[in-house]
Amino acid sequence: MLNLPENFWSEFDFSDGELLYAETDLTESMLLVNYLYSDNSDRAIYLSLHIGNGYDDNRGKFHIEILWDKGNRPVARYSCKTCEDLKKLTYKALEQVHKELAEHRLSYYGKLWETVIVDLE
Repeated sequence: MLNLPENFWSEFDFSDGELLYAETDLTESMLLVNYLYSDNSDRAIYLSLHIGNGYDDNRGKFHIEILWDKGNRPVARYSCKTCEDLKKLTYKALEQVHKELAEHRLSYYGKLWETVIVDLE
């Protein structure tokens, strides 16, 4: 497999976030979506959904990360090897993003969560 199918990302609903890019080429950074977590008086804080391919030779695993506030804190990390598993984990990651947005449990004032780690190797 050289790339994802051209319509791969059209199956997912990213409409409540800011889709910065969605590529089907297998690269280190294939998808980035920012979700507004809070907009306080100082600055906005986002959850970022980042999906990429782990290796330059395109034989490596896919990785998905949900990062809080410019990547300072990983909320979740997922990895897999196949397109089918990538599809499953992307849905799982979107569920996690929406759970975090609803619960508002993330904070600078303490570790309020454990990083979710799922590896389908």
